[in-house]
Amino acid sequence: LSNIRLGSEQLTVATEAAGDDAESVSPLVMRVVELDDRVLQLRAAEPALWGAVYGLQLVEGRLPDPTADEMAVTSAVKLSTGWGVGTRQRVFGTEFIITAVMEGSGTKIASLWLPLTRAEVLFDRPGEFQMAVVRVRADADGDAVRDRLRAALPGLLVLEESAIQAEATRGVRSLADLARIFTAIGIVGLAVGCANTTALTLVERARS
Repeated sequence: LSNIRLGSEQLTVATEAAGDDAESVSPLVMRVVELDDRVLQLRAAEPALWGAVYGLQLVEGRLPDPTADEMAVTSAVKLSTGWGVGTRQRVFGTEFIITAVMEGSGTKIASLWLPLTRAEVLFDRPGEFQMAVVRVRADADGDAVRDRLRAALPGLLVLEESAIQAEATRGVRSLADLARIFTAIGIVGLAVGCANTTALTLVERARS
């Protein structure tokens, strides 16, 4: 993701292609970070859009100050890590204090959130982002907007949130199927091991 570099030019093209069918077209910084043996998403967008565009809801604390070393985490991150409001955590070499716990869904269920301007300073890349997020109006033809975006931005990947979520769901189901296979192999291995142990015990008893 860090190799994806979009800027104002792509944002302008996306805005023009979406036209009046879009409620908003906004930049999103997105990176992957490993913290305490966990791989998490770090996302950054304008805090004013966190609720309307990304569906985040404030559960605890307050939104981060864009001028300070502050960030928000989702409740899933809090549950898995034990971090909460007031926790200090180093991210990409900078120590941030967590000021908010947010409720997210879909692909945003487990992520860290920064204000967009703070992320630009953190990565020293002002005006650069990885995704342009188009929020389509409820009465608009989403397929038509997608087709216009693909035509206007050749060579770039245009995805729907629902399609991304479906892919993630399929991935989780595949992992579950794989886990069941390994469980079956484990049960077979346990049964064979018990049979071998029992047979060996009977042989030893017979000799004695």
